[in-house]
Amino acid sequence: DAASPTWEQLENAMVAVKTVVHGLVDFIQNYSRKGHETPQPQPNSKYKTSMCRDLRQQGGCPRGTNCTFAHSQEELEK
Repeated sequence: DAASPTWEQLENAMVAVKTVVHGLVDFIQNYSRKGHETPQPQPNSKYKTSMCRDLRQQGGCPRGTNCTFAHSQEELEK
């Protein structure tokens, strides 16, 4: 039979939970907005600098518009 925690131990546990919850709320507020933005390729990046292997070999790409490889000559030239 385990001993019951002291009030001090319970308080410490609650403070720890509060810290974790605040951190999680901050994280969600800061990063959930970024999920709605379309990432813009940086100048001189390697974004879509080669053709998609899946598209070339299988005729289709499971990643669609989220693919980091080009699906057309136009995308390669951007």
